[in-house]
Amino acid sequence: MKILLFLFCLFVNASSKAQSLFSVGRQSALNDIQQNQVKLLLIGGMAPVVYQGQEKFEQQYGLQYHDYGCLPPEADSVKAYNKTIFRYLDATYGKQWRKQVRKDVLGLQG
Repeated sequence: MKILLFLFCLFVNASSKAQSLFSVGRQSALNDIQQNQVKLLLIGGMAPVVYQGQEKFEQQYGLQYHDYGCLPPEADSVKAYNKTIFRYLDATYGKQWRKQVRKDVLGLQG
């Protein structure tokens, strides 16, 4: 079963790679901020990881974690999106949010 899921993810990932390249980045982050649909993007594995208490962070800072699982866009696009959101969060809430955010958010460590 896991092998079938993995093969399916590879197939879908290959067929949607070009589409996903344009779905995230700096401009899409700015659009999400403007529409009050702020997200922090994660690139996980086959199954999304949810940490206990992350919903409190999401509620406090008015955002959602979004884990692409096995179908991520390019890592550079995800970093560009997240770094734009980081600047927004810094400007809106100061830097205290950085102590509470999930450490697996791409782009946070450099």
